[in-house]
Amino acid sequence: MEGKGTAAEPYKIMNSAQLNQVRDNLTAYYILGADIDLTEDTQKGGKLNNLPSPAYDNGHGWEAIIGFQGSFDGKGHTIKGLYQRTKIISKDGQSSSVKTSGYGGLFGRVNRGVKIKNVVLENFDIECHTRCGALVGSYANDGSTNAWNVEFSGIAVKNSTVTGNWDIDLGGVFGSLESNNEASLTINNIYTDTYIDDVTNDISEFGMIAYSIDRFKNVNISNIQMLGFIQGEFDDGSDSAVMIKSLGAHSLTMQNILSTVQSEKVGGLICNECIVNDYNGNDGS
Repeated sequence: MEGKGTAAEPYKIMNSAQLNQVRDNLTAYYILGADIDLTEDTQKGGKLNNLPSPAYDNGHGWEAIIGFQGSFDGKGHTIKGLYQRTKIISKDGQSSSVKTSGYGGLFGRVNRGVKIKNVVLENFDIECHTRCGALVGSYANDGSTNAWNVEFSGIAVKNSTVTGNWDIDLGGVFGSLESNNEASLTINNIYTDTYIDDVTNDISEFGMIAYSIDRFKNVNISNIQMLGFIQGEFDDGSDSAVMIKSLGAHSLTMQNILSTVQSEKVGGLICNECIVNDYNGNDGS
């Protein structure tokens, strides 16, 4: 892979094999140098499909990258066709194969001062059983008390499906983002056109952007456009919200939020459970 993995000379990703190598250096700087098509590689028979044994009709698909804390700049390029199942059932229906973490998404879990920006995710097909979103399943600060600056900006999720098959924290872009009360979070310029549902009707909780954002010192959310469909499980909508199901922060700034999402059994627009000490901005919708 071209580059040195530094801010000045980031690794340049040109194909699916190189994208898969991001998991080998989780603190480096990366850029996309081309559009990446994962359709054949992550579907049945593909080199990134992770088929556990011949007893299964299909494999797990893309294995989510776990523990990324570097910088990933898509430079406006598209990653498309990601197929992923964190839990699969054997042909005879008598056994199952479950990925250990259960986290779903391009990145299953990220932490520390991670930065991901300027990337389009298209035609993603994800079904998982713990925490998942098209881009990131989970952010956790990994026990650190540092005041990290976490950034997700310029992200588009198009024509994608993210579904849960167990007790799950589910979001169209992110699953669950939870910090240590010191880190700051920026979510800016996000577009999502996603179908979200719970395929097994177990207890799952949803949001078109994220299931939860919690325990950040400062949260800045701006320029959000949401399309697609979201369906909660409970008639009172208590398990879901259009944007973020659960939101907690010391300080929150929010502006320019637009939603044309179609929804059923959904409890709120911005959030269902909101705990904020200081709020500034407008929700725009």
